[in-house]
Amino acid sequence: MSEKPDGPAPEPGTGEESPAPGRWSRWLPPWARRRPAIAATSAGILAAAAVALVVFAVTRPSAPRLEYASLPGQPCALVSSAELARYMPGATGTPVNANTSFPTVKIGGCKWSSTSGGEDRTLGAAAFVFGAPGAISDAQQSYRHTLADLGCRCKGVTVSRRTVTGLGDEATELFIAAAPDANPASAPNATSPGNTLIVHSSNAMVIISLNTTGTASGAPLASPPSAVQLAGMISMARGAMAVLARPASVPAAAIGPVSPAPHYASRPDACKLISAATLARYSPGAILTPTSPLARRRAAAPGARRRAPASCWTSPSSPAG
Repeated sequence: MSEKPDGPAPEPGTGEESPAPGRWSRWLPPWARRRPAIAATSAGILAAAAVALVVFAVTRPSAPRLEYASLPGQPCALVSSAELARYMPGATGTPVNANTSFPTVKIGGCKWSSTSGGEDRTLGAAAFVFGAPGAISDAQQSYRHTLADLGCRCKGVTVSRRTVTGLGDEATELFIAAAPDANPASAPNATSPGNTLIVHSSNAMVIISLNTTGTASGAPLASPPSAVQLAGMISMARGAMAVLARPASVPAAAIGPVSPAPHYASRPDACKLISAATLARYSPGAILTPTSPLARRRAAAPGARRRAPASCWTSPSSPAG
């Protein structure tokens, strides 16, 4: 179903610098992405705040009960092995790292991939559980923010959307198709092609995504979901919300095959990641232009040849950057 063009919801300006947006954190409203400001407060202000808090606690109406409190220990438990066997046979899950620095929301997700009949299919599930105060309102605003972001009628991107009834408090399905020349800088939803189901339920938001590409060409093959595909995505979303309601009760047998997420013990010196032989072949005569603090100190040593720290190496045959 087609709707009038719309764009991402405007974000109110803030005086703080937000963490760098990731794939999921960009779907949080700016106030949820902000770190809390901590300031010194006088005893008199604290006393006045305590009195105001007591009055507010006595007079305010009782808050709605929060349906969700936490995430499962294994984020790939969001979609059961039975669902995967039915809709993504042979898929293996990989936990997706999320920015966990936000104090008011817990984020977890998993990605599954499978190949069959010359098609690569990718399924994603993400869950956002908001904490008090204002958790239900926060979840609702994040749902609307996400819907505006993914539903943007941006240049080079075609979007269709329809409301899904009977799922959570509100839910919407979107199909996104991006042209090859779509620019993610001006069309952020170009990086989320295929089918996406967004659900708001109480103090949580669940996102189920499904995309298909050609195995050999990588060309997009996704199309608006059939009734069967949409029913499958709805079933997965219901299952994810059931997991969020009782995250500790998920049996190991209900979790499909999972590949461990990559883990690195420490951050290496980036200038050691490419061998001298590779540099000699592809960038002969390259000169080290370090970007890490240690490398910058080494480059600052007397007699060291230095360039602007725009890239690790520059050579006469290739521009810096």
